[in-house]
Amino acid sequence: MLPVYRHMFESKRGKQATYEDRIRMCELNFSHIPNVIVSRAEEECFVLHLQSADNNIDPSSIRVGTADLLEMLHDRFPNVDFTLALGEDTFMDLTSWKWRRALDVINFVAGRVLVLRRKFEDKSVLELSEREQTLNKRMIEINSKFPPLLDGIKQRTRCIQISSLSAVSSTLIRSTTDKKLLHCHLDENVLEYIKLKKLYKFSLVD
Repeated sequence: MLPVYRHMFESKRGKQATYEDRIRMCELNFSHIPNVIVSRAEEECFVLHLQSADNNIDPSSIRVGTADLLEMLHDRFPNVDFTLALGEDTFMDLTSWKWRRALDVINFVAGRVLVLRRKFEDKSVLELSEREQTLNKRMIEINSKFPPLLDGIKQRTRCIQISSLSAVSSTLIRSTTDKKLLHCHLDENVLEYIKLKKLYKFSLVD
């Protein structure tokens, strides 16, 4: 699990919980799941860029994106094949080439992208159908650029629907005061931490 260290978009900076708070919430949420770690790699990547930058540069101007991170990881672990796991919305942004060095991101993972789908209860049947077509088209485009994997796996970029992954979003969780909803979707330890640190809207309401 890789929390963002500093958001690429300046307009979103300062609107998130602190990096340390987000790291801690991830640790509380995923500590019981085997083989899952919470990584500070993005922070380490930022520090490396800062150390190599001109002494006169403003640290706030440094941008560290996914391509920079993957480049650092490849240098550290040259014999590891990385797979990028991300949500459907994020995949759509990536394959719309909105990301800085988006093609580099795809090449660094050699097309190994796992798209995790969730329910979209706010979209019409037509919108969902069009989205499905666009998603499939973009996966085919990426897969066509790389040879098939071993063990009979032909598609490097794949999509899976997770039945337990609801339509709830982080934006909704941060802005709601519905305690029933929060108890349904948040780990109790995370919920208590948010209350303790008064991080989001519900923690500020009596």
